[in-house]
Amino acid sequence: LQITSFDPGLAQSIGVSPRIVHHVLMAAVSICVVSAFEAVGSILVIGALIIPGVTGSLLSDRLWVILASVPVFAAASSALGVHGSVLLNANPGATIIAAATAIYLLVWLVSPRRGLVSLWWRRRRNTEG
Repeated sequence: LQITSFDPGLAQSIGVSPRIVHHVLMAAVSICVVSAFEAVGSILVIGALIIPGVTGSLLSDRLWVILASVPVFAAASSALGVHGSVLLNANPGATIIAAATAIYLLVWLVSPRRGLVSLWWRRRRNTEG
C-alpha cells in the first residue's frame, strides 16, 4: 500500500500493479462508506473517516505510526461517545463525533511537533535565547 501510494513507478518496477491496488482500495472504501451511510448517517461516516486519521497525523509523519494510531483513536472516540450518549441521553452518532473532536483537540494541544503547547514553547525559547 505504501509503495503503490507514494511511488507507483517503483511499485510497477517490482511487479506490483498500482492501478489494481488503487481500484481494490477504492472499491473497499466505497462499499464501506455506502453501507455505513445507510446504517449510521453521513455525519458519523464522514467524521469517522477523517478525524482519527487527522489526529494520528498530528503525532507523527511516519505512515506506520499513523496507521497504528487510527484504530486506537477510533475505538476511544466510539467508546467515549457511546458512554456519553447513555449519560446524556443523546444521539450516539453526535456524541461519538463530539468525542472524536475532543480527542483531536487534546492531541492538537499536546502534540510534540505540531501542538499548540510545543509551538508556544519553541516561540518562547527563541525569543528569550
